[in-house]
Amino acid sequence: MELEKKSFFDFVRLLHQWISDLHDVPAVFWYINSANNKITFFNNNDSNSFNTNVSLLLQNQEYARTIVLSEDFEVFSHALQCAKNQHPTSVVFRIHGEDGETRWIVLLGLAAPDASTCYVGLLACCTNLVTRAIGLEKDITPKESIELMDTPVLLVRFPGKQIAHANQAAQDLFHFTSGESLPLLDALFANSSEQSRQGIYESLIFSNSWRGAVTLQDRQGQPFFCSARIRPLVHRGVSYLWVKLQPLFTLPQSTPKLVSHCAGSFSQAQTEEELLQALLAVCPGGIQAEGVMLSRIFIDENKVMVTGVGAPCKGKSRRVEYPYVGSIAENLVRFGLDHLVVDETTMSTRPIDWVLFIPNGIHSYYAEPYFEMGKLKYVLIFCSTVANSFNTLCGAVCRDMVADFARNLARVDTQCIVNQG
Repeated sequence: MELEKKSFFDFVRLLHQWISDLHDVPAVFWYINSANNKITFFNNNDSNSFNTNVSLLLQNQEYARTIVLSEDFEVFSHALQCAKNQHPTSVVFRIHGEDGETRWIVLLGLAAPDASTCYVGLLACCTNLVTRAIGLEKDITPKESIELMDTPVLLVRFPGKQIAHANQAAQDLFHFTSGESLPLLDALFANSSEQSRQGIYESLIFSNSWRGAVTLQDRQGQPFFCSARIRPLVHRGVSYLWVKLQPLFTLPQSTPKLVSHCAGSFSQAQTEEELLQALLAVCPGGIQAEGVMLSRIFIDENKVMVTGVGAPCKGKSRRVEYPYVGSIAENLVRFGLDHLVVDETTMSTRPIDWVLFIPNGIHSYYAEPYFEMGKLKYVLIFCSTVANSFNTLCGAVCRDMVADFARNLARVDTQCIVNQG
């Protein structure tokens, strides 16, 4: 067969036919247009079998670094460089799936025969083939699997919430000593309310996963901020929580006083606007904001309702309605973001930026989500008329503050309903 006589799409279809003859081998086909660096997936739905975000694996090298085994990363990175330079590549490497299992991945690629700017590739999960070939036991224990990971992972018995095991990275993070009994998971939460912790567990029960930002503390009580992903896991009849952490930075010791001060202001507020004014007055985490907006999220109705206070929001109506599609909320949900920072709105392609922020002279903002039962309910947006006013560290000390804001907002809403009745 002469590949150069095959058209590009005929070639891809032929590859698909070949791989389809191998049962139990999940595969994703893709191509890159080198002229605009755009990657397209032919059968993206098949990526579920990898138990990881296949598109991010190929697009974001920092994400890849967190899931590709460290000893295989150089080989993987070289393969991506081959794709960039239009050179053929054929490599095998291993990744950590989101369930903690190690998977064997094959990456094949070559320049498209009749399209000089395109590069076609195949990513296949061949773990089962490797397992059968070398006769390994597939039933690796959860304790063994988390030891394979370089990032901090806790294995927690559920519903008792006793930490059954912490891998070496987690032991270093929390300053656990070898041989000591590990605490309850709840003991690691710093300054968080019972309600916020219950919200995590409710999401696990009803949505089978939880992902978000949390403030934790080590054995010495030193708080630190991190993103977390929690999933339930059952092994041989025993239920666990798989807790994967990504530390971001250490929090300042003054956080509890700041939260307490703002909580007092919240309790005195009688309206939605007064709550927002109280939040703007404190500006948690050193946020330099000129205004703050509350966006109420109604995903099923494809709408968000926005109320704002502060200079950029003066003269604007209360609870203005915008489509959910194209909103900040959609980005937060779609990409599983813990927050969103926009440095310059005029460089954005997001519709809400052009109908809400740019017309009001807002050039940058920091958006912080609030979830209930695993569903996005509110987004708080700190705004500035100056570009680059925020960074990813801004919201570190306001996670619990946002939860307290939400509780007081529920109180205000209830009182409003009573007064109207």
